[in-house]
Amino acid sequence: MNRQFLNKFRKLEQFVRRVEGKDNESLSQTINESRHPFLVDNRAALDTLNRIRNVFAHNETINYLEVNEKAIHLLDHLLATLPTEAEAFELMTKNVISFQIDEPLINALKSIENTNIHQYPILKGKVVQGMLTDNGIANWLAKNMNNQEINIQDTPISEVLKNDEKSGKYLYIPKNMPYGQILDLYEADPKLKTILVTETGKKHQAILGIITPYDLLF
Repeated sequence: MNRQFLNKFRKLEQFVRRVEGKDNESLSQTINESRHPFLVDNRAALDTLNRIRNVFAHNETINYLEVNEKAIHLLDHLLATLPTEAEAFELMTKNVISFQIDEPLINALKSIENTNIHQYPILKGKVVQGMLTDNGIANWLAKNMNNQEINIQDTPISEVLKNDEKSGKYLYIPKNMPYGQILDLYEADPKLKTILVTETGKKHQAILGIITPYDLLF
């Protein structure tokens, strides 16, 4: 029964660490600091089960102790009620605004002012060439503030894009990718800023939505 408990608890721990993205933090601290609705509602039970796990995982007298059946039943209940992970199409920002790469920069600036959206897919035809961001625009303006020949009205978006090293930091994912896998992508690449959601994750497909790290916060 002890081994059964530890195996089941491992599944619960995997869920906690996946939704919180804190592999290097103690599980107790992660549980107590979490804002995830499931973890908040079951914090006391999770803390109790974690304490029991610690006894059996680290105590040399494990062969002389046995997990109480009530603890097993409580663990089974939590595992049975784990929330289904949200998928990309539920997390993404819809109604994506995009621009063609040869459009004037002023078009994007007006959109930023009117919509408060700060990043846009830039297309050549139907293919994404990069992401135009307010940070990229600000850097471009700073570099050209003393250039009397620059006219924002006539400057194409391509000029800004080619000078923004972060414009290529995006990935495509399918609309049904679960939250945990999306979180893993951001953890694997701290420089990743934008994820583009398409039907099956192919770059030639229409963009259904955009996900940023802010969309993954509870």
